[in-house]
Amino acid sequence: MKKYKYEIIIFTVDAICMILELIASRLISPYFGNSNLVWTSVIGIILLSSSIGNYVGGIIADKKNVSKNLKLILILSTISIFAIPIIQRQILTFISKMISSIKIGAVLATITLFFIPSLMMGLLTPIIVKLKLESINSAGKVAGKINAIATIGGIFGTFLGGFFLIPNYGSIHILYVLTIIVALLVLLVEFSMKSKSNIITLVIIIASIFQMVNSIKTNNQNGEQVLEGTLKTKDDYVSYDTQYGRVLIYNTKRDGENVRILDIDSGYESATFTDEGKEYELVFPYTKFYNLMFKANIEIKDTMLIGGARIFLS
Repeated sequence: MKKYKYEIIIFTVDAICMILELIASRLISPYFGNSNLVWTSVIGIILLSSSIGNYVGGIIADKKNVSKNLKLILILSTISIFAIPIIQRQILTFISKMISSIKIGAVLATITLFFIPSLMMGLLTPIIVKLKLESINSAGKVAGKINAIATIGGIFGTFLGGFFLIPNYGSIHILYVLTIIVALLVLLVEFSMKSKSNIITLVIIIASIFQMVNSIKTNNQNGEQVLEGTLKTKDDYVSYDTQYGRVLIYNTKRDGENVRILDIDSGYESATFTDEGKEYELVFPYTKFYNLMFKANIEIKDTMLIGGARIFLS
């Protein structure tokens, strides 16, 4: 692995970049939807941050201690990815409440959560090209090889994340796994227990494992409370990723009443009152119009219902 450690790093990092892009859309969708506006924001900001990273990385590559800088950038990448699942709900809730525009909100959300991780990983390509370069005569071959490996890594990450990881394991848990993988790349560059950077890396790995286990436990407990009808705390929520969108189940207030919401990509799929005695009342006004059909006293023999309607957050 030492012989091909730089190839492994660039392949893995670009795979992670594409998985992050897919996760970005999933995290943002419950607050701003899953439309082309959100995807445009995510793709545009991540491309921008990667481009800036490539440019700055080229400057860093021409300085001394390139290998040391590589380890530092990988450590900063682990920290920036580790922070996403911890702060994402507070950040996204705040932005969605303050910004009414989907375009501006999605752009700000992507910048806040994903700009720095994408920037950090964008720094790595020119640095690895410099580390692999043995002679100016082979510069074109080395640059082409590294870029080809990076592209293949990106393709691998896209299919792995979109087809397998996100639908089966969930965005939040995957972020902790990605943190651990990037941290292991730090150890791949140079493993020494005397190195402060490696000690920091091991602490990050342990913290990521702890957070991931705690996240899974909390989500499972909240899921059980939903089934039992005991999810009472306003801050408690359940999150699931499916093939088609991110599902959130949470408690909130609607017109002063306590309500539990089933939310998919910022759309209210269903809702129920949680206060005792109101469990069987309808929450949304439009659903109450079904009763008008019966109050009209019209003799109806056959009916056909097309669709069921959906409430979108404004």
